[in-house]
Amino acid sequence: MVQVILRVALFVLCSFVVWRTTGLAVADHLAHDGSAADFDRAIDLEPGDESLLAGRAIFRSDEGALKKAVAMNPLDAAAWMTLGLRAESRGDAAEAERDLVQAAAVDHTFKPAWTLANYYFRANQPEKFRGAIARCLSLIEPKDIQPVSFDPTPVFDLCWHQTESSKSILAKSILDLVPRREQTLVPYLKYLYATDRTDAALEAWPEALRVANYASPADADALIGFSEHLIRANRIPEAVEVWNELAERKIVPAEDPGFSAPAIGRGFSWRIEHPPGVYVTEAPRTLKFEFTGDEAEDCELLWKFAPVSPERTWRLVWQADSSRVLANAGHEADAGFRFEIGEPAGKVFATCPARPGSCEFKTSSGTRSVRLSLRYTRAPGMTRVKGILVLSSVRLELRP
Repeated sequence: MVQVILRVALFVLCSFVVWRTTGLAVADHLAHDGSAADFDRAIDLEPGDESLLAGRAIFRSDEGALKKAVAMNPLDAAAWMTLGLRAESRGDAAEAERDLVQAAAVDHTFKPAWTLANYYFRANQPEKFRGAIARCLSLIEPKDIQPVSFDPTPVFDLCWHQTESSKSILAKSILDLVPRREQTLVPYLKYLYATDRTDAALEAWPEALRVANYASPADADALIGFSEHLIRANRIPEAVEVWNELAERKIVPAEDPGFSAPAIGRGFSWRIEHPPGVYVTEAPRTLKFEFTGDEAEDCELLWKFAPVSPERTWRLVWQADSSRVLANAGHEADAGFRFEIGEPAGKVFATCPARPGSCEFKTSSGTRSVRLSLRYTRAPGMTRVKGILVLSSVRLELRP
């Protein structure tokens, strides 16, 4: 008899567990389905679940239910934030601030801090905004620990919008707010030059370079990108300084005229083009261009930006071997290779056949950098070249 009773009790207990588990699963599914009716059905299944009550209140923005929810669970940051935003919408600034501050107090993650910072921005309270945004910046984590990290760009945007709308936070003080950490300073540098705030980026550069992880491809890309931004902005002296600092830290290879360092295709480094029909090999201290005879009649092979001074005479000097390039049944003639030197986008100062030798040119009054280019153009009356061109050095010299 006792065994029968125990079996019945066990059956009833198991049935209750299955019913309870099923009810919880159904309620959870309904609560995440996205409609007010489904929240109601979920609460019918689990009337004592405070998270469901809070979720429905937030969904409906039902102030009475929200207050009931925070009374049941004072640690419900989402409910506090919704109450704060509702108070702001009806013009109750004191209650809005109190509720949003409470949300940030009970939940130390990014979202409540960000919501509070946005409120202070809208309320034009720059000093309180400063404290809230500093907290947001302190909560930004490295990108490699997703999903709990955040893109800091909106935070930086809000800082600069605050600066533009209120003179109480100057551009320099924004940098003071940014924690001296890789995950904030390097993205801040990238944000500044991507939004053409070049002077502010130059101010942030030393600290960003100091905290950056040079082994990180993302950090290296951001740092090199700054040098390229300076080149595009024609801030050439600063670009040279930044490039040299990158080379000192081996983020970019130190270059020399003899091609001992690999071409990385960024900043002041050589860009090697790979036109169809041309194969390029980087050998120790040489570049080899092998032409199959199927290349285009006109193509660029190699180019780079180089810093110069305006209104000065310069000489481009190079060493090249075209003896293995055959044109017109093996007769060596004008194979069609030439160097072009000109402004990055505009005037060409000189065009020189790429035989061993040199070529002089004079820069214009506003010229801070030139574009050096090696091209191939099929010479009139000649067939397309076939063979190997070897380039062993290229250097730019300032004439006395």
